[in-house]
Amino acid sequence: MVKVTNYSCGDLFCIEPVIDSSVSLMNMAITKKRRFENDRGFGLYFFKFDDELLYAGSYCGSSGVARDRWWTHLASITCRFQETNFTNLSAKNDPKLGDLLARCDKKEIDRLLEHYKNRFRKIYSPIMDNQNFFHDVGFSILSITSNDNKKRLQHLLGDGRCSTFENRVQVANDRWEIFKELEATDIANRFSFQYVRITEASDQDALSQFLYSQDAERSAKRRLVQRFIEDKVIEALNPPANKIKTAVSGEGYSKAVIDASFKFIDECIALGATSGRG
Repeated sequence: MVKVTNYSCGDLFCIEPVIDSSVSLMNMAITKKRRFENDRGFGLYFFKFDDELLYAGSYCGSSGVARDRWWTHLASITCRFQETNFTNLSAKNDPKLGDLLARCDKKEIDRLLEHYKNRFRKIYSPIMDNQNFFHDVGFSILSITSNDNKKRLQHLLGDGRCSTFENRVQVANDRWEIFKELEATDIANRFSFQYVRITEASDQDALSQFLYSQDAERSAKRRLVQRFIEDKVIEALNPPANKIKTAVSGEGYSKAVIDASFKFIDECIALGATSGRG
C-alpha cells in the first residue's frame, strides 16, 4: 500500500531572511523544522519548484524525512541559504572548525581555506557559467578569509550536514535569475515536496511485508529502496539535481518482492512525470 502526501516548504520549515548575511544572496535561514504524521519508514519523494521536478530521493529513516533530509535539499539546490556548504572539512584528516576558531589558529585555517578553495575552483567554478551566479555566489565564496566569522567559513569548511554537489549547483546556476529574486515567502510557497510512503506490512503487498519485517536485514531493505527502486526512478525521470546511477540487480530478493518493487517504481514514475519541465 502507498500513501501520497504533498507539502509546501512553508508547511515544513520556518524560513527567515538573514540581516547582514555573510554572502549577500545566501541570505535565508531555516529556523525551525516541523515533523508531520507518518514521516518515517520507507518511501520516495520529489522536490519541486512550482511544477518543475528538481530532485528525487528516498528515505529509510526514523527521525522524520523533513528534519533529516528535506531541509538540506532546499538549501543545497537553491544556493540561497546560510546553511549551505560547498566543501567540507574531512572528518578523518582535518580538525573541526570550532576547535580551530577556539584556539585562534589562523595559520591552519588559511591552509585549509586554500586547499578547499582549490577544490571549489576545480569542481564548481566551471559549472558557474552564469556570470551573475558566479558574481553573487562563487566570487563571494572564493573571497572568504580566516578573518571571517564561523557562518561564512562554513561555506567552505563545513561539517557535511548541508552539502551541495555539482548537479545541484548547476540547477541554481541555470535558474539564478529567478532564484535570486525570491523572498522568504516565495521560497515557502513555490518549493514543495511530495512524499510517496510505503505503508506498513499488509498481507497483499510483498514489498511492504519485506520492508517492515523484523526478520529481513536492514542493509538489504536499504539496498532495495536506495539502489534498486530509487535509482530506477531517477534513471526514468532524470531530475536535473540528481546524478544518474545504474541500479543494482534484484538478485537476492524474492520474485514477489521484485514484482511489487516494479509496481511501486511505475507508480512513482507516473507521479514524477506529472511535473512540468519549466
